[in-house]
Amino acid sequence: MNKAQFYQRLASIKKIAAIKEPKYLEKALEAELSAVVLSIGNIAVIKRYVDLFKRSNFPVFLHIERIGGISHDKDGVDFIAHYVKPVGIVSTRNNLIIQAKKQGLLTIQRLFLVDSDAVKSGLQSIQETQPDAVEFMPALVTDYIAEFRKEIDLPIIAGGLIRTKDQMREAIRHGATAVSMGNCQLWKEDLNYE
Repeated sequence: MNKAQFYQRLASIKKIAAIKEPKYLEKALEAELSAVVLSIGNIAVIKRYVDLFKRSNFPVFLHIERIGGISHDKDGVDFIAHYVKPVGIVSTRNNLIIQAKKQGLLTIQRLFLVDSDAVKSGLQSIQETQPDAVEFMPALVTDYIAEFRKEIDLPIIAGGLIRTKDQMREAIRHGATAVSMGNCQLWKEDLNYE
C-alpha cells in the first residue's frame, strides 16, 4: 500500500484499531477499519500477526516500541521492513521514523500533548522527520487538533482515552482525519452523521 492509498483509506473509513491484546486480533478482522496498529507481540509471533491482517487486505502498522525482542534502532527497523513487512510503523522516536522512511515503510509519529512544551517540540519533530501521518494523544485535546491542522498538511490521527462515539466524532469535527482506539466496541461504530 502506498501513501496515497493509505490517505484515501483513512479519509473514507476514519477508524484505526489499536490492538493491545491477542484476543482482539480476530475482532478487528470483523470491523471496517482504515488500518490496525499492533501494540502486542514479540519477535516470535509478530510476522504471523502481520500476515493475518495482510491476508485480509488490512494495512497493518507496528508500534515498534511495544514489540518484544526487537531493538529500537536501525537494525530493528531493518528487520521489520525486510522480514515482518507491515505497511508501516508507529513510533514516538524521531530516529525510528527516519529509518523506517528510508526502508520504504509508512510512518505515523505519535505525540503526547501533555503541555505547551510538548506541543512546541511535537511541531519541531514533525518538521524534522516528515512522517506520513501524526497521531495525537490523548484524542480529547481537540483544540490542539485544530491548531495543528493549521500548521501541518498531514493526516492527523486522534488516539487515546476515546470511550464514546461522540468523542470520536468530536475529534473528526475538529480536524482529525481518523481516530485510533483500543475499545473493540467502537471499531464497529458508524461515524457518518445521521
